[in-house]
Amino acid sequence: VASSMLEWTGGYDDGRLGRWTQEDLREYLLDYFPRKVSVDEDSSEWDPAKAMVMQMLAEGVDPGAPGALDAWTTDFNARPREQRDAIVGPAADRMADSAGRRPAGGSPAPKQRARRRKAERTARKRNRRR
Repeated sequence: VASSMLEWTGGYDDGRLGRWTQEDLREYLLDYFPRKVSVDEDSSEWDPAKAMVMQMLAEGVDPGAPGALDAWTTDFNARPREQRDAIVGPAADRMADSAGRRPAGGSPAPKQRARRRKAERTARKRNRRR
């Protein structure tokens, strides 16, 4: 990732390798990185957005083409849940787990419930002081 960041700033941006603005990061992470950087193995570690974009590419859809993203997303949402879960399932489960939400068909682990309750108590105390 670091080498691709240096390649981007050196070849596409202002060339100052040690200077990154919020706009630089936004452009790199949302435009350059998804188009240029790909790791075929470890797809279960992708977040849902990366998994969906990679599926689009695998289906021959150019996410940058006008209207392509909306059309593909509409088609994706109309697919049976099993097909959608096959694309974004593990990533969506990890996101739900890390957010402390209940995974599909189960209950949160006791440690997650305890952490969530503690965070809620802390937030209530903080709000009372204001």
